[in-house]
Amino acid sequence: MRWQRTYMMKNGSASILSLSQDMALEDNIHYSIERPTQFTWRLRIRAIQVTDEGTYQCFVLTNQNSRAEDHRVISVVCM
Repeated sequence: MRWQRTYMMKNGSASILSLSQDMALEDNIHYSIERPTQFTWRLRIRAIQVTDEGTYQCFVLTNQNSRAEDHRVISVVCM
């Protein structure tokens, strides 16, 4: 299982940030991974900010030759 975030930089180019490898997070203060069931993983973002906007993707190896993936687009609206 792996989480990553794709976001747009100020110059308009896309950048990919690796958030985790398995259950190990690169930043365990801002993010956490929850596993409520054997086949469910959740990425939790603490104290979300506008800079957290982007597409978050989860990749899970289902066997040696295939993987499942899902993504969510996060937009932050300031009030």
